[in-house]
Amino acid sequence: MTRESDLEAEVERYLREAKVKYVKEPVVGKTRPDFLVTTDNGDQIVVEAKAWEPSPDTTARAINQAQRYKELSRAAAALIVTAVGPSFSFPRKGDVA
Repeated sequence: MTRESDLEAEVERYLREAKVKYVKEPVVGKTRPDFLVTTDNGDQIVVEAKAWEPSPDTTARAINQAQRYKELSRAAAALIVTAVGPSFSFPRKGDVA
C-alpha cells in the first residue's frame, strides 16, 4: 500500500466507526472524490485524503482543491484530509483533542 492509500483506509475506518453515512469514490458532478459523506439533514460533504508533506505550498494546494471540489460537486462542504508524520491517528471516542 502507498502512504496515500493507507491514509484513505484510515479515513474510511474513522467514518465507519463513527457510523457516518458515506460512499467511497463516487462520481459527484464533475468530480470523483475519495468519499462523499451525507449528513443526517441530507447535506453532502466531499472528503479527499492526501498524504502530502506539510508546507505552505501544499496548504495552498489543499485549500484550492477543496474549493474546486465544492464548486464542481455542489456539495455543502469539501475537506482535504492530510497526514503529518510517519503514521496517522484519528481520535477515538472519548479522546480529547
